[in-house]
Amino acid sequence: MRFCVLGPLEVWESGNELQLGAGRQRALLILLLLHAGEVVSTDRLIDELWSGRPPATAVKVVQGYVSQLRKVVPDEVLVTRAGGYALLAGDTDVAQFEQLIARARSQAPAEAARTLQEALDLWRGQPLAEVEYESWAQTEIQRLGELRLGAVEDQVDAELRLGHHARLVPELEALLAAHPLRERLCGQLMLALYCSGRQADALEAYAAARRRLVEELGIEPGPELQDLQRRILVHDPELGPITRPRPVAERRRATWLAAAGALLLAAAIAAAAVELAGGNGGNGGQAAFSSVVPDSLAAVDPKTNEIVGQVLIPGGPSLVSAGKNVLWVASDASRTVSSISADRLAVTHVVAPGAIPSALEANGDAVWVLDGSHRVLVRIDPTYGAITRRIKLPPGPPPRALNRSLSSLSVAFGAKALWVTDGSTRLLRIDPRSGRLLKALDLHEPLDDVAVGAGAVWAVSGPAAALFQVDRQDRAVTTRIPIVNRLGKTAPFPVGVAVGEGAVWVLNGNTQTVTRVDPGSAGVTATIPLGIGSNPNDIAAGAGSVWVADGGDGTLARIDPGTNAATIIPLGSSPTGVAVGGDRVWVSVQPGFRAGVARPRGRIQAVSTSALPATSCSPVEFQGEGQPRYLIASDLPFQGQASLSETLQMSDAVRFVLTQHRFRAGRFSIGYQSCDDSIAQTGNYDADKCRANARAYAADKSVIGVIGGYNSGCSLAEIPVLAAARGGPVAMISPSSTYVGLTRAGPGTAPGEPGKYYPGGTRNFVRVVAADDVQGAADALLAKQLGVRRLYVLNDTDPYGFGIASNVRHAATKLGIGIAGFEAWDPHARSYTAVARRVLRARADAVFLGGSVDQSNGATLVKSLRAVLGVHVRILTPDGFTPISAFAQLAGPAAEGITVSFPAVPAEQLRNEGQQFVTRFETAIGRPVEAYSMAAAQAAEILLDAIASSDGTRASVTSNLFRTRVSNGILGSFSFDRNGDTTAGAVTIYRIVRGKPTVFRVITPPPSLVR
Repeated sequence: MRFCVLGPLEVWESGNELQLGAGRQRALLILLLLHAGEVVSTDRLIDELWSGRPPATAVKVVQGYVSQLRKVVPDEVLVTRAGGYALLAGDTDVAQFEQLIARARSQAPAEAARTLQEALDLWRGQPLAEVEYESWAQTEIQRLGELRLGAVEDQVDAELRLGHHARLVPELEALLAAHPLRERLCGQLMLALYCSGRQADALEAYAAARRRLVEELGIEPGPELQDLQRRILVHDPELGPITRPRPVAERRRATWLAAAGALLLAAAIAAAAVELAGGNGGNGGQAAFSSVVPDSLAAVDPKTNEIVGQVLIPGGPSLVSAGKNVLWVASDASRTVSSISADRLAVTHVVAPGAIPSALEANGDAVWVLDGSHRVLVRIDPTYGAITRRIKLPPGPPPRALNRSLSSLSVAFGAKALWVTDGSTRLLRIDPRSGRLLKALDLHEPLDDVAVGAGAVWAVSGPAAALFQVDRQDRAVTTRIPIVNRLGKTAPFPVGVAVGEGAVWVLNGNTQTVTRVDPGSAGVTATIPLGIGSNPNDIAAGAGSVWVADGGDGTLARIDPGTNAATIIPLGSSPTGVAVGGDRVWVSVQPGFRAGVARPRGRIQAVSTSALPATSCSPVEFQGEGQPRYLIASDLPFQGQASLSETLQMSDAVRFVLTQHRFRAGRFSIGYQSCDDSIAQTGNYDADKCRANARAYAADKSVIGVIGGYNSGCSLAEIPVLAAARGGPVAMISPSSTYVGLTRAGPGTAPGEPGKYYPGGTRNFVRVVAADDVQGAADALLAKQLGVRRLYVLNDTDPYGFGIASNVRHAATKLGIGIAGFEAWDPHARSYTAVARRVLRARADAVFLGGSVDQSNGATLVKSLRAVLGVHVRILTPDGFTPISAFAQLAGPAAEGITVSFPAVPAEQLRNEGQQFVTRFETAIGRPVEAYSMAAAQAAEILLDAIASSDGTRASVTSNLFRTRVSNGILGSFSFDRNGDTTAGAVTIYRIVRGKPTVFRVITPPPSLVR
C-alpha cells in the first residue's frame, strides 16, 4: 500500500486508487500519517480536527471516521491502541523523494540531474493540500517545501556543471523572483549569467540581491555570495568557460528585439519610454553622454557634472520630482506620470491619473499630481502605481494677472501637510490623509511657487517680486521679503523657489538670476547671474549645490553655495524640470529650439493628428516616416484602482508587440491608440462610454481592428456597433472577456444571445482565453478535488459574474456536489455579514464568488465571509479577482488561502515563444508580467497576422481572424472555432499564500463537463 501526500492525498493498492471519503475523514488519515507508527490519542485527534472547538459528539464522529476508513484501509494498517489509533504506513512518496535526493548527492552531474528530476516528478501540487491551512500540518508542509526547493537547487547545480548556463537563466530568474532572499539561487543565477557571457547582468543580480537583503533584513550577503562577486570581477578561470556570443550576422535580429525590449511603452494614454542607461565607464561605472536625447530624463553625476544616463519619455516630459530611490516624471502631452528606478535607470510604472499634470510632488509615502485646469489633486501609491485618492480643490478667486503660466501652479509636502498654489493669491494647506482643506491663506498677491524647509513654508509671487515666509505652526505670514536685483535696474519676476544648502533660493525668470535669501535673517544676501540663458524654468537644491534648468539655451546651471559661482553644463536639449535624488541630479528635457539635436529616427513617436477622440484615447503612436496606413485600438479601463496596474501593463504589452513588428502588418503600416472605456465616477467601465468608443472606431475608416474589451460587459456594448460598421465588420479580439453569451448560448446567458450582438449575421469577435463555462467547470473540478460536498454560489448580477456563477453551479451539479445556495450580493453594500451568516446556516464547506474585485466590492465581501466563516470554509474565486496582488492588498489577511482561477497557463509554465516573450517583456518593464498581459500580447500578434493576410479591408481582416491557426505562439498552439472561442482549455488555479499568488493546479476540464 502506498501513501502519497506530495499533492492531494492519494492511497494506492495493487494499482488502484482507494476512495477515502472527504473533509475531516481525510484530514484524520493525514494526521495519523504524519505520526506514522505512533499512537495518536483520541483527545489529540479531536483537538486538532476541530481546532479546540469540538462538538459534543466528537468522540463518536472520530470513531465513525475510523470505521469508514477501515472499509478501504486494511485493519493491520489502521490499528486501535489504548486511548487512540496508529497508522502503520508502508511505502510513501515522501520516503521515495528523500531517498532519490540522497542518491543524487553521490552521483555524477548527468546522472544526478536525471535522478533529481525523477524526484521532482513525484510532486503533484501543494503537499498535504487538503490540510494546508491547519496549524498542525504547517511544520511538515514547510519541511517538504524546503526539501523540494533544495532538490531544485541541487538539480540546477548539476545542470550548471554540465554547462547548461544560458538555458537555466530564465528558470533561475523565476525561482529567485519567488524566493528573493535565497542566496544560493542568487549565486546560481550569477554563475549562469557570467558563463553565458553576461558579466554585467551577473553583477547586477548581485547588486539587486544585496539591496533586498539590506533593505528587508538589514544584513549583507553571506561570504560565499560576496566571494562569487569578487571572482566574477576578476574573471576567475575556475568559474568555468564563458560561452562565446554568436556572430554578428546571426545576432542581428536578436539585437533589434533586445532594443525593442528596452522600450517600456507608456500605458493608458502615454507614448513610449526607452531605457538609455549608461554602460561601464570611468564615472562610477557609467559612461558619459555628450548630450541628452530629447524627450528624456537625464541623470547628471554631481561629482563630475557629466551626463551618465538617460531614459526616453516620448510625449514630452514636463515635470520631475524625486522620491525614495525613485524618480517621477510627468508628461502633460500624454497626461501620464512615470516612475523611474534611480539605480537601474528603468521605468517601473506608468500611470494615467485622469488629469493634466500641472505640478508634481513625490515623497516616500505618496506622489501628488496637481491638475490646475480641473482643480484636482491626485494621489498615486508609489509602490503599486495605483491612484488612491482624488481631492477636489475648493473654488477660488480668479487670478489677478492675465496669461498666468503653469508655473503658478505648484504643490509641496512638508510639516504633515500639502501646500498648494492654484494660480490665485491663496496658499492652500491640505490634510494629505483626509483631503480636507485645513486653511486657505490669502497673501493678497498672485503666487507662483511654494517650497517647505528651513523651519518655514516659502511662497513666491512674480508680479509682487516678493518671497513670503509662512510659519508652519501658526500658518500665518511672518515676513514679506522683497526680491531685488542687485545686478541691474530690471525688476525680478520670481517663478520658482527651493530650500536647501543653507539658504532659500528664488529663481527669477526674466532676469536670468537666482536670489539667495538667508532664512534666519529673512534678507537677500546675493543675486547670482546664470550667464547667457534666456529662459530658466526650474530650480532644485541638493547634492552640495543649487541646480537651475534653463530651457532657453539647453543648459543646467550649477551654483556653488560656498562661492555663489555658477557653472554651466550643456545638455543639448531644452530642460523643463530638475530634481535631486539618489546621488544624482535629474533633468527632464524636451526638444530645444537651439539645441540642434535631431530626434532619433525609427523610434516610436506620437503622430500629430489623433484619429480617435483625445478625451478617451492616446495620440496615434507610430514608428516610421509619415502617417500609418491603418490604426488598431485597444479598449481597456484605466480609472479603476484594483485593475489599473493590469490594464496599464496590457497596453504596454500591445505596444511591445508592435515595436517587435516595427509597427507593420505585412505590407501595411499600423498606428496604435490606447483608449479608455472607464469613468472616474465609478472607477470602472461604463457601457455608454464603451458604445461611444465603438462608434468612434466604426466611423473612422482607418481603424481596422480593436483589442478589447477587458470587461465582458463592455464587449457586450461594443460588439453590435463594430459588427454593423460601414465597410464591413471591425475585427475585435479580446484578451480577457470571458462571458459565454458573447459567442454562444449556455448556462447563465440571456435569451437571444449571442445572435443579437451580430445584427448582420457575421461574427467579428474572437477571444484568446477560455470562456466562463470552461473556467466554471475547472472551478467545480477543483471543489471536487478538495473534497467539497456542499458549495454555496454567489454572484454580483453583472453578466460576467452571474454567468460564471451559473456555469460553476451547472458543472458542480454534474459532479455530484450539492449546491447549498445560489444568490446575488449587492456590489454597493458596506458589509456582507448577513450573506456570510446564510452561508454558515447552509452548512456549506466552500463558497464560490462570481464577480470581480474592483466592480463588485469583492474585497469587502471576502472580509465579511472570513469574519463569520473562519478559515475552514474554502473561498473560490474566478479571474474577476485578478490582478491577484491588488486583490490581496485590498482584502489583507482575509485573502490568505483563497484560490483564483485564470483561463490560461501561468507565465512560468509557458514554453518556447511564450517563455521568450515573458523574459523579453519582463526585462523591458522591470517587473513581473501580469496574467492578462500575455493574452493581450497574443491578441496583438494574431490581429497583426490577420491584417497582414488581408487585402486591407475590414471584412477581409475579420475573415482571416477566424481562420487563425496559432502554432507555438505566446499562449501555445490553438485556433478559433466557428463561434470565435479558443480551442485552448487549460485553467490555472492560483492560491494566495502570504499575500502572494502561487500556482496551485492547472486543470483542463473535459468537454462533457463544459457543455
